[in-house]
Amino acid sequence: MDNGLRAIQLATDNENAYSEVLPRWWTIVGSQHLGNLELALAHALPLRALAERRSTPLLLASIGNVPLVSLPCLMGDWQEGRGNSDRNLEMSPVSQAPLGLRVLMEYETGAFDQGEIYLERLLEAMRLAPGQSFTTGRTSMVILTAARITGVPKHLDVAESIAKSTLLTQSVPPLLALYAKAALAMLAVHRGDQSAVAEYSSSLLKQCSTMLWTTISVDRLLGLSYQTMENPDQAAAHFEDALAFCRRAGYRPELAWSCCDYADTLLARNGEGDIAKAASLLDESLAIATELGMRPLMERVSARQQRIET
Repeated sequence: MDNGLRAIQLATDNENAYSEVLPRWWTIVGSQHLGNLELALAHALPLRALAERRSTPLLLASIGNVPLVSLPCLMGDWQEGRGNSDRNLEMSPVSQAPLGLRVLMEYETGAFDQGEIYLERLLEAMRLAPGQSFTTGRTSMVILTAARITGVPKHLDVAESIAKSTLLTQSVPPLLALYAKAALAMLAVHRGDQSAVAEYSSSLLKQCSTMLWTTISVDRLLGLSYQTMENPDQAAAHFEDALAFCRRAGYRPELAWSCCDYADTLLARNGEGDIAKAASLLDESLAIATELGMRPLMERVSARQQRIET
């Protein structure tokens, strides 16, 4: 992110499209990971202007428009995200990043049929361009996020295969390895595989207080990992970090999910004050989910609230 900002300062109007677009794009990527939404938004519209220049190659134009979809996803502005997604996919119908973001938006709002359509398009795009390794870890996380939202274990073998193949790639860059390991940790949580959870989540400990693209925060994933490993105290500590990170960043959908998952840990632990705190977290989760129209999460939270009443 620091290098991106420096490159932007050094750029002139005579630069080529790559040296103008990519520094802003990487600055936004770094800002999203670190939860600096204000900085990311400040560079999103200038990046869009660069992407819309006639002289900008189509590939860079498509890349430049991706933050206009990912940032609304992080804020829960699904209408804005869908509108920008439509424009992006019209420009580049088989681009994996915009397709993955559209899958997340549809599943988060309960449009499962539409989500399945875009997921199939994403898998087909991946088959058509198997060499695009930068997208594979994120595609795995998209598949696993959809499975967690729906409760239907679909395409998990595909997610596992492409994540593991990424890690086997010679000289895989650290960011791509991080995405792949996060996807495998998510898969291990889904399966309740404690040994695999311990293996893959340990590599995430140095990435606390960051966001893994638009799918899940590292702190929430670590909370789920320790929950799976039956260590509720450590899970609670990571969930607390997840709440602090999401509130500071303004990532409201992720905050709503973190509240719900944290409540699960507290209900299972059932220590002094845990039930009352879980109820409060569920209230907060439901309020956010209702405001943002996150129907699957609303149903999940309501089920847990009924459990508490019982």
